[in-house]
Amino acid sequence: MKIKLITRSGVFAFTMLSFLIFMVFITAKADQVGRPAYLVYVGQGNRAADTTRCGYTPWRTCRTIQQAVHRVRPGGIIAVFPGTYQENILVDKPNIIIASFGGKERTIIDGSTSTDETVSEAMRIIADGVTIGWRNSSRNGFMFRNSVASGLFNVGNNVIISGNAAENNGARGFQFGLSSVEDSIDTSNKDIPDDPLNGATKMADAALQTQSNVTVNDNLATNNALGGFYFSAFDDSIVRNNTATSNQGGGPFLGQGSGFWIDSGSNRDRLEENFASNNSGDGIFYRRGFGAEPAGLVTDQTASRNITRSNGRHGIIFMGNNIVAQDNLSESNQVDGFRFLGFDQITDVSYNSAIGNSGAGIGIDGRFSGSNSIVTPITFDENGIPVAGGFHHNLFIENESHGFNDPNNEFTRCGIANSLDNGTTIEISHNFWGDDQNICDFTGNTIVQINPLDNANEAGVRQRQAPVTLSRRLPQQNSAARDGDLWSKIRQARGRRR
Repeated sequence: MKIKLITRSGVFAFTMLSFLIFMVFITAKADQVGRPAYLVYVGQGNRAADTTRCGYTPWRTCRTIQQAVHRVRPGGIIAVFPGTYQENILVDKPNIIIASFGGKERTIIDGSTSTDETVSEAMRIIADGVTIGWRNSSRNGFMFRNSVASGLFNVGNNVIISGNAAENNGARGFQFGLSSVEDSIDTSNKDIPDDPLNGATKMADAALQTQSNVTVNDNLATNNALGGFYFSAFDDSIVRNNTATSNQGGGPFLGQGSGFWIDSGSNRDRLEENFASNNSGDGIFYRRGFGAEPAGLVTDQTASRNITRSNGRHGIIFMGNNIVAQDNLSESNQVDGFRFLGFDQITDVSYNSAIGNSGAGIGIDGRFSGSNSIVTPITFDENGIPVAGGFHHNLFIENESHGFNDPNNEFTRCGIANSLDNGTTIEISHNFWGDDQNICDFTGNTIVQINPLDNANEAGVRQRQAPVTLSRRLPQQNSAARDGDLWSKIRQARGRRR
């Protein structure tokens, strides 16, 4: 038998070749370390760990949502298993989806551990195109709680916030944009910390900017210190089917403690099918600014099919320009059901119900209103029925008084109370007046009533109002969108997650 020996030079050559092959393999593997992934899982199982390669499978998840945000690539998905995550999360990747399998009841983000090195909220979004939860679903969101500031804070565009809850936070439950008033708790100017694991650099927080095309639906805000939902510089957006209940707040500013606050610089928004109850302030508050126009204006706002009940001040208070209020119910609030204050133009107030409020059903307040404040005249169809403008087809039952100064106690049981005295004509027509409901005109010459309806026509007024006043008391869960939609999306993503 012949044995072929390898010379020393041959051994050296073989060793070098093996080393080079090994280094090529290691280099190829090294390219995958920390490479952004399309799909990242987060959980709290025994194998969960925050590494530069975590989250590739449901069995080796990242331990924190923040690490998953570092790991995911723009346009990717973060899928979170049930658990309590003590984090203060910065979302700075555009077009990502962060969704839970357990929903807000079982997937909690506790923001109580914030420091000077973290954001103050449980979650802060500074990127565009982010989705938290799942579009049109109430089953894939999160609970944000115990933050020193707001539960969730956003300055991104094209953002969807769906199916989440916020409770026991030090400011608002959900905050969109910086606050226009000092509240001593807004800490949103803090810096973002370094991230040594992924090499991120320290960056200043986003400055105040206009948010547009934001969708806020099927969320719950309760027991927050300064109110439920807050919006400023908020354009072309939809706020639908949310609930704000038992939120607190006080101080010198109107709006604090309100269920929903639409603040300065917001334009062309729709507030639909929301429910605000037992808040210490107003149920819904639209506040125009009085600074340089147009930045401070609140314009082209539509409020429809909302319910406000048993709030500490007004049901809905409107300050702004081109206001449309239709099909809303304000019931048992401590002041007026609806209050128009500091407005430029009221465009259409129709098919609303004001029932059992301690103030007036509708109060039209001259304070802060300019000399050009107007109420659009009513337009009638060929049959003499109002179709737009003014105050028409509203219902007033058992409203007690009014929210104005009345030292001689001249006015009681006010369906409509008016203190505007600038020569504006306010047309009202085809409304239903309950027993002893009055028109309380403090100026004596402003309100003009056209073709009023009497009690025999109550059914006609109520017919269109039935969907809001009779069938809807709380936002309904969307049963069509379930966890299966999330799993389906994940299955599609698995083939491209690397």
